[in-house]
Amino acid sequence: MSDACVYCGQDVGVTGFAMADGYVCRDCLKSLGLFHDTKEDEERVLHQLGKLEFANYVMARQEERSAEQALANRFSALQAFGRRATLDPTHRIVKFTEPGPKGSTTYFSYNQLVTYELLEDGAQVSVGGVSRAVAGGLLFGAAGAVVGATTAKRASVCQSLLIRLTLTHTLLPNRSLVFVSSDLNKDGSLYRDALSDAQAVMSALDLVSHTNEEALRESMHLPFADTPSLDPYDQLRKLKSLLDDGIVTQGEFEQKKHQLLGI
Repeated sequence: MSDACVYCGQDVGVTGFAMADGYVCRDCLKSLGLFHDTKEDEERVLHQLGKLEFANYVMARQEERSAEQALANRFSALQAFGRRATLDPTHRIVKFTEPGPKGSTTYFSYNQLVTYELLEDGAQVSVGGVSRAVAGGLLFGAAGAVVGATTAKRASVCQSLLIRLTLTHTLLPNRSLVFVSSDLNKDGSLYRDALSDAQAVMSALDLVSHTNEEALRESMHLPFADTPSLDPYDQLRKLKSLLDDGIVTQGEFEQKKHQLLGI
């Protein structure tokens, strides 16, 4: 017996997409605008949805796309970072462009960015994000505002290079920007171009994170990166707030507490 699409009721055929308790046909996925620019990230979500959840998901995604279109209408390109990233600092909007003549575009607000990391062959090359940056500034001084990075193991061939984003206020909080998806010789121009594009995007995200960090510091009445705080109890109260939010660990809090109080 053939399977019917949970959305249109037609036979899904051999190309139907499997969900938790049913299938959806590829024609519906296309007409609904799903998998257009977030295929791998969206597949992970849809595999877990049931029939009712799918209908709710479609409506919510359509609302998200309308909100993203509103960002696109407001967007004014002011700062370009390589071929993939452009910023609009005035409206605080980020634009990502996929390569190729049919490459899709993605827009999101500065304040949607939570964390980001550059991964090469699964190893973390660098990482950033406003929460750890602010926490780092409190825990370790201004130098801690820049999150440390691990070094990917050096090899002659790169199999994958991507930036993993964590966003808020979206049904797809985990997004991937792929720069390399098949074997590339690291001495070749294709790899160097891909790495240059990835580094440019990381620079754009660093700038967005810095803007968010300053806004967060101001809203929390925290000192800016180059302004020391003189009251240890004030610092402890702010650190306790970060601990309660899960941004710093209990061990980090205790270590800084002993340092500030001299105990």
